[in-house]
Amino acid sequence: MRAMAAIIASAAVAASAAAVASAASSASSDATPLWPAVIGFVGVLIGLGVNTGKDVVFARSKRKADEVYLSIMVGAYLSQYILKCFAIANDDGRSNDPWHDDSDDERSAQVKEPEFKPLEMQVEWKVLSAQLLFDIMDIPHEQKRIEGSIYGEFVMNDDRPHHTEAFWKRREMWAYHGLRVSEIADRLRKLTGLNPSGSVEGDWTVDDGLREAIEKVKEERRLRDERVTAYKAAQAARGATPLV
Repeated sequence: MRAMAAIIASAAVAASAAAVASAASSASSDATPLWPAVIGFVGVLIGLGVNTGKDVVFARSKRKADEVYLSIMVGAYLSQYILKCFAIANDDGRSNDPWHDDSDDERSAQVKEPEFKPLEMQVEWKVLSAQLLFDIMDIPHEQKRIEGSIYGEFVMNDDRPHHTEAFWKRREMWAYHGLRVSEIADRLRKLTGLNPSGSVEGDWTVDDGLREAIEKVKEERRLRDERVTAYKAAQAARGATPLV
């Protein structure tokens, strides 16, 4: 409709210009005043300018509204996704049942992997920059790569029943992934001036928890390596062959 209005307005301008030219030609023969034709021509130009200005303002207003809606809706989904990343980053395969001693049980994942399906969301993705759009759309693919790597660790590193190495890798990779998604969510919120991470400055954030989870895995590895080193040293001191 706007395109048709622009065509009609352009035709009107052309017609008015022709009328002015015709009036000027006639004025040379019968001295007819030019001002009525000039006023009409100027009126058409003003009308065209007003319509064009309205279209520009409408387009900008719609784009801003689309940005705000996308930022809020997608940001909310990503916040839930990041919380799941945090839960996985703290999942070592043990159940949280206080009445059951599972120290010798086969460990398995207690937290299910989250799902993020951006193509099913009814938002105007075109308002985003190419890089930000790519990063959001790549989240599910990055998750698949993580899951494939972790699956390989569970298969290749058979340290049953605890699967310690595999769970360390799972916790660490999901923590790093959560931080990556959080950075994307912050960039999305900044488009509309929303508070990054949705928290008050100085408060504990999920990002803090993800970094703590990474440090916890590193500390557990360090303690394990110390125990292995001490064991080997003790075996060597007795002249025995270490079993690890």
